[in-house]
Amino acid sequence: MTQYFISAGWPYLYDVPGLHNCVPMLFADVYARFLRQEGHEVFFLCGGDEHGSRIEFVAQGYGKQPQELVNEKYDATLPLLKKLGLSLNQFGRTSDTGHKQWVQDFISRLIASRKLYMKEQLVPYCPRCSKYLPDRFIEGKCPFCGDATYGGQCNNKRTCGRMIESVNDGRCALCSGPYEVKGRTHLMFRLSDYGDQVLPNIVSDRNNLVAVTERVKDTFQTVDEVSITRDSGWGIDVTEHRISGQSVYSWVDSLLAKVSFSAASGQDLLWKDGSTQRMFFLGMDGVPFYGALFPALLLAAEEDYSITNWTVPPNEVLIYEGGVCSKSTGTGIWLPEALAVLEPDLWRFYVYYSYTQREKDADFRWEKFAESINRYLVNGLQAAVERFRHHDDRSPELVSPRIGKARDHLLRFEAAAAFGELLNLVGDPGLTEANFREALPLLSCFLPDLGGKAHQLLAGTLYSGSSILTHGRIDAHEIRTRYQNLVDDRRSKQELHEEITNMRADYLCVCPTSLNEQ
Repeated sequence: MTQYFISAGWPYLYDVPGLHNCVPMLFADVYARFLRQEGHEVFFLCGGDEHGSRIEFVAQGYGKQPQELVNEKYDATLPLLKKLGLSLNQFGRTSDTGHKQWVQDFISRLIASRKLYMKEQLVPYCPRCSKYLPDRFIEGKCPFCGDATYGGQCNNKRTCGRMIESVNDGRCALCSGPYEVKGRTHLMFRLSDYGDQVLPNIVSDRNNLVAVTERVKDTFQTVDEVSITRDSGWGIDVTEHRISGQSVYSWVDSLLAKVSFSAASGQDLLWKDGSTQRMFFLGMDGVPFYGALFPALLLAAEEDYSITNWTVPPNEVLIYEGGVCSKSTGTGIWLPEALAVLEPDLWRFYVYYSYTQREKDADFRWEKFAESINRYLVNGLQAAVERFRHHDDRSPELVSPRIGKARDHLLRFEAAAAFGELLNLVGDPGLTEANFREALPLLSCFLPDLGGKAHQLLAGTLYSGSSILTHGRIDAHEIRTRYQNLVDDRRSKQELHEEITNMRADYLCVCPTSLNEQ
């Protein structure tokens, strides 16, 4: 038995959660379920990233305090994630008092050992807004790829996504005017000192994650030092070295939460035991942080933290009808309405199915959504259950090669390929009952509710008149209309100031200029 730590990209608690936000969590869930089936011990952690300057702005737009906003969003988000079927061991919050204290103590120890140091930086300052500008409030062009971006990290997540110290042609996102640069003291961390130690643990031919390795290498080559603090009043205060209006960089805060939350759950050994397998599911834009900054910080602590067996399986982008998901226009698949229209496993199915198509981006389209469900779930999975539910053929039979291939794909972090093998097996007219029963446990890693119902029907423990699918065949136009009506109804009930805030926050954080540091 091997011990696994699994984490997925964390949702920001200022927004309505969308299916596109949940892609890393859904793929992480597949592996958590699969590894448990294999007999391994798994600690599957996720949480809400509650700090950062954007939350401070959105809260003010709503006329709320930041803590009040994230409390409301947490209460609304967690039930949706549970309904989606995520088999989490823990869902934490970076605003928890215990986590804040843990981070403060960690940073204080790094300061005491001179791993963090005070240094004056030239920081963007907007004289019109009378505000030092944290990275989300700077617009410009990436110095590496030239794409429009914010400060701090290139927004071109597919081909660049580098951590950056400054942008070209920069301007203030609050007022769109040019900014000045002023001297400002920040806590700094020399990232480049740890490249030689970190890289051997990230590079792994077994995982075949070439793009991840190259992005981590590039981070160490292009980023010398990282500011650990930001000019934002909402976040974790570094008590002993407080500078007015500053808090811990929200990326550092959320990275260290993986360790602090584990410790709070009595899982300290996950970070001390060199044999533990550590897996971080996220978008490619998170690779510089999870693949470089996080292990470097743990090494700097010199507290016997292990960074061996460190794997970062990335996910590509899920887009909607060929365009970017946007809450301001209602374009996207939003969980409150999606889960009210169709059962959770249908949405899970389409996420995994989309990635079997090997497209540049996984594109959600209603017609394709309906067609694939009708083909693979109605005519495939449900038809197989109906065919075998009145039989009990348990005669020995060779395992289908597709089942073996699916399992091998999962062991290589190729979940989409594994799902494709299982769908083709279940939809094969020559499928035998023995092979169907053999495939159900693996299929249940992707579709836990449908797989569980199929197993119960075959075992005779579910009411014989039941069907694994609540809705049967679906019509794209009908489902889209029902879904969009619910979204439109929610939006129509929003207060005008909330709608304006949503729109402005969605467009490069263009915020009220009255937003001041606390």
